[in-house]
Amino acid sequence: MLLVLAALAAAPPPVVVASVAELDDALDAGAPIVTLRAGTYVLDHPLELHDVVLRGAGEVTIDVSAIVLPDPTPILDCAGGSTPFSPVVPAAALVVSGATTVENIHFVGLNLPLITYIASTASPCAGAARARHRAVIRKCTFTSAPDAFAVYDVSLGNLGACSCESSWEVTLADDDFDGALWGAFIENQYSNAGARVVATLVRNRMAGMITALAVEGTAVGDGGRVTGHATGNVYHDSLIGVALLGGSDTEGPSHGGSHGVVDWRSVGERFEDDVIGLSVQAGRRHTDGRSGPPAPGQVSAGNRAQVWMWAPVFSGNVLHDAEFFGSGTEEPGDASLEDPVGWPANQVSPGVLAGGNLVELMMFARPVFRDGIGKVVFRAHAADACVFEKFPTPILPDPDGDSCPDVSLDELRHPADTPDFGNRVVIAGDAAAFRALHPDLDEYPPASYFGFVWPGR
Repeated sequence: MLLVLAALAAAPPPVVVASVAELDDALDAGAPIVTLRAGTYVLDHPLELHDVVLRGAGEVTIDVSAIVLPDPTPILDCAGGSTPFSPVVPAAALVVSGATTVENIHFVGLNLPLITYIASTASPCAGAARARHRAVIRKCTFTSAPDAFAVYDVSLGNLGACSCESSWEVTLADDDFDGALWGAFIENQYSNAGARVVATLVRNRMAGMITALAVEGTAVGDGGRVTGHATGNVYHDSLIGVALLGGSDTEGPSHGGSHGVVDWRSVGERFEDDVIGLSVQAGRRHTDGRSGPPAPGQVSAGNRAQVWMWAPVFSGNVLHDAEFFGSGTEEPGDASLEDPVGWPANQVSPGVLAGGNLVELMMFARPVFRDGIGKVVFRAHAADACVFEKFPTPILPDPDGDSCPDVSLDELRHPADTPDFGNRVVIAGDAAAFRALHPDLDEYPPASYFGFVWPGR
């Protein structure tokens, strides 16, 4: 008891601040709780938050438009390489680690070379063999002007965990994300098998983005895992509402992401007025048919996306309410008009395949399709030909569509049936029961897609 009292007496007290200078002093002193008085705080430098609660009292705005970054350095992937799209350090207004909470703050002013408002540390293990982190973002709002080129509102998970075991618990609750390229990015990026994330998302609103929520088991790495529970969130007016990816490369090109797992449970979520409401792809590859084949190392193989959905609500989505692809190719360019295959995620070279990718749809219960028909598609492999050419995004607000002048909306809605290249979609149950339970779908997967799936394997 005496030891406990002594430790409490030695701990820095909570602090209330009213200026950036006072905020810096409180963080430097290790204050466990820092409360910001109502007002606007204009940052001219990034903040590092470690084992701290940062909360706003009243209406609090953090403006990051004046931040001046030192020369950023690329984060190398686990193979020691980098690409033009590699993450950089520092590139976030707030860098979080340890057990950190940020709540009741409005963030504005994000612009390049800043990449995100709040991001995980790029040194998750700091030389140790193991590390655990917890990030809670609650009752915050993130606003980005269309011309500000904000990349992410928040980017949380493992970054650069190549040779250690690093786990993150991420909670987003009652937040409002508006206008970035990606609202929330939860991932294991440039990390290997010891990287784990457990995410909880509750009652968030994400709108006006390329992808409102992106989740990746492994991006440019091998063996990461993300387990998520999402309840009551709204994904609105974006190119893609939610993207769940088992493993992926990045643009660049880069090394692929292999043996990643996304295990995701969705309850009562709304997908509204998106081009694609939900996109599930076990393996994903970025390429461009106009520039030739991707590099052989740009392979994403052996990934798995396991999805449970209860009572989703779909309305106003243009192409797909939901799509489930074992393997997907992004932006295959004009070559895809003649060849709808593109390059499968697990294809090393023509005729040479690495391990296949697997989507397991464990539950798709009580969906509501307010447009009267469920635009849901299932493919072992698909290339999203022309989607980025036909629909405006924050990066390309007025696409000319030159690569896809004659492609109809119906052709985009119903991707061509292609060989599976060893990739699979498995739906728990049997085809007849699925059709009976979902009489309002635009199309139905073949009977070969159905079977028994062991939960959690």
